[in-house]
Amino acid sequence: MNNKLQKDNGIRVTKTSLWRRLGGALFDLDRWYEIWVTITHNKSRSFLTAFGVFWGMFMLVLMVGAGNALSKGISSQVEGFAGNSCFFWTQNTSEAYKGFRKGRRWDMLNSDVEIIRSKVPELQHLSPMLFGGSNDKNVVRGEKGGSYQVKGCYPEYDLIEKSKIISGRFINDIDIAENRKVCIIGERVYEVLFQTGEDAIGKLVKVNG
Repeated sequence: MNNKLQKDNGIRVTKTSLWRRLGGALFDLDRWYEIWVTITHNKSRSFLTAFGVFWGMFMLVLMVGAGNALSKGISSQVEGFAGNSCFFWTQNTSEAYKGFRKGRRWDMLNSDVEIIRSKVPELQHLSPMLFGGSNDKNVVRGEKGGSYQVKGCYPEYDLIEKSKIISGRFINDIDIAENRKVCIIGERVYEVLFQTGEDAIGKLVKVNG
């Protein structure tokens, strides 16, 4: 330890003597006895103080953990999407328009998609999509089946939400032009409908009946 003298407001104090004073205060039995007496004589206040400190630390850890879990959950949900992508969907109308009543349900058509594409040349990729409900056993193969979300989309959608194809390929323009009955299933669907190691390519799967 460096014993070089230092000046502090005219008082000369060495580092060695400073550490001795701190050590003496730390191991001063009288001081610790006084603290113990204060705690035991004010049990309720001591308990509430300790509980307040514990509760504050617990809530801090809980909030940090929940925040990290939420952040990871959101990241896992959107990690496959392009960073500059956006989605539009229709809802019931809020106002009456040209004889049509308020609250009317409407849907976009493929012609609307082409109009959007022509009106917004800055768009790199555009794909319509339909969502199917997860009714009771809406995806079936033989005696096996389950309830899953079904999406109908165009080949260009793979450029917006990149799919991790393990086997086979994504749908292409020829599939659309020839109205081929093809689909891509997820790993969970494969595990339910097929045996481990079984090739699913070319097999018949009924979707929504």
